[in-house]
Amino acid sequence: MLVETTDEQDVFAAATARFLQAELPLTAVRELARSGARFDKDLWRRGAELGWMSLLVSEEHGGGSVSGDGLADLTIVADLFGRYVAPGPLTGCNVVCAALADADHDDASLLSSLVSGETSAAWCFGEPSGEPRFAHVATTAERAGGDWIVTGRKSPVDGAPDVDYYLVVAATDRGLVQLIVPADAPGLICDPLLSLDVVRKFGALTLDRVRV
Repeated sequence: MLVETTDEQDVFAAATARFLQAELPLTAVRELARSGARFDKDLWRRGAELGWMSLLVSEEHGGGSVSGDGLADLTIVADLFGRYVAPGPLTGCNVVCAALADADHDDASLLSSLVSGETSAAWCFGEPSGEPRFAHVATTAERAGGDWIVTGRKSPVDGAPDVDYYLVVAATDRGLVQLIVPADAPGLICDPLLSLDVVRKFGALTLDRVRV
């Protein structure tokens, strides 16, 4: 919990609160829930312009925190999301952004699109077989030339099925890997799950030899 905030964090919090109050009042949130929509992608992009997706990403990769402590800054946004019952894949998308920023890869376009809010993503770790533990990930990934073949199930996935990408944790013969899987990848099926929460939506992924 943040006991004291900096002036910069106070300005950031006030800007985020004004945005949520103006663009996502409870009437709008209820209408989204009634329509079956998970979140408004245009509003998500505009919220990203405030820095929601950049906080765990270094400036070198197009991000930047408000106070120098990106995780603390993110708790401000998360607190306001809870206070105003705001929809959107805030946690999962930030986890994916942080993972991509730390990964050793040459393609910066996906991370840039996530930071800007043009696309969205979810982190897929949990599995329906029981309590997820890093030593017991049943989803597998096998090498096929320069690609990976992913097979397994992930559930529940916070933000599915409306995100554009999934970061899937899978087991290999050398340990765990995290692989980016486009939502429209052949062999990937996402079934919506029922939830009492009308704002946060969940899905179950089935990956049947998905090539990435």
